Amino acid sequence: MKRRRRSMVSNRSWWNWRRLLLRKKSELEELVKQKLKLEEALRESEEKVAALESSILQLREEAKEVERVILLLNEKAVETVENIDRGVNGIHDEGKGLKLQWPVVAAGHVQYITIGCPCYQVS
Repeated sequence: MKRRRRSMVSNRSWWNWRRLLLRKKSELEELVKQKLKLEEALRESEEKVAALESSILQLREEAKEVERVILLLNEKAVETVENIDRGVNGIHDEGKGLKLQWPVVAAGHVQYITIGCPCYQVS
């Protein structure tokens, strides 16, 4: 009887260990699945970050180009105002009586720049 009892105890113990191992195995499988999902999500996030960084670099380049265009337009506006100013001064010197006011001319060019710049597209 003693032998049988020992074998029963050892059988119970063996079954308990087996159940425990099966439970731990299923938990481990779940953890592995979660890890794979998280790795995939991380990979997708890294791809999105790379795409966004690329977009940011492209936007910075476009902003530099827009700044160059604005500076060019400002230079042209200043040249135009200076030419008009020289012309007005020349007319005043000749006494013909045409009187353009510099702030009005400058405001017209600023208006042209503010309307013209957004319409300009860099190819």
